[in-house]
Amino acid sequence: MARTMMIATVAAACLSATTFGAASQEILLGYLPALAGPFATFSRTNFVAAEMAVHEINAAGGINGKKLRIVSFDTAGKPDQAVVGLRKLADDEKVRAIIGPFDQVLLPRLAKVAARGWFPLVQGGAAKIEVTDSRDAAAALIAADVARDRAHGQAFNITGGSPMTVREMLTEAFRELGLHPALIPVPWWLAASLVWTVESVCRLLPGRPEPAATHYSLGALAFTQTFDLTRAKSVLGWSPAYTPSQAMTRAGAAWRFRAQV
Repeated sequence: MARTMMIATVAAACLSATTFGAASQEILLGYLPALAGPFATFSRTNFVAAEMAVHEINAAGGINGKKLRIVSFDTAGKPDQAVVGLRKLADDEKVRAIIGPFDQVLLPRLAKVAARGWFPLVQGGAAKIEVTDSRDAAAALIAADVARDRAHGQAFNITGGSPMTVREMLTEAFRELGLHPALIPVPWWLAASLVWTVESVCRLLPGRPEPAATHYSLGALAFTQTFDLTRAKSVLGWSPAYTPSQAMTRAGAAWRFRAQV
């Protein structure tokens, strides 16, 4: 499909791109580590990687002449402290982005459906998709900003660059989540009809709750979507650094930790 889009499927576990005002001579990046509990080692490793990236960017002149600096707030692995930290970094420190390891969208939905003991596999899960690690997505955003003079006005495909079938992706994702649902093949026409019914019912309910599946998410899992990264590589000098397995291992670890707190 010739659509330009960024696919961050199972791997969207480390970056929240909430943008705030910038300091005059430097760009602040807020980091919300969990330095207590079973996720502490992971958070420290994440912070070291972020510091290395910031050092490399600053050594190359920063972004448009401005240096990057990380401002951290320890959440101690507690969701309520993550909210406190987010507000502090946004309101007091005026950071430009919040980096954190928690996916609140895709993995919880997959886990909720899989908890029934089975998971619908539209068209047998033969469609191919490209899982993207959010660290790669973040690196691409930085690369685009650094290359803004030659990249201005252009659109770029940003993905993990390693196509895998939906069946392979779900099998690995559920393994990382510690779930073992039966994957049940479902024809497209039946899946589309069920999703249409669920969406229609949700639109009639008080508050119009979001359905567990939509036609967009169904299409993403039913039809092959792979993308050409040539322009991103040549113009931005960017290439994906993490494999789908690395992305899902990291995302799964973050999700399991969050489920415990």
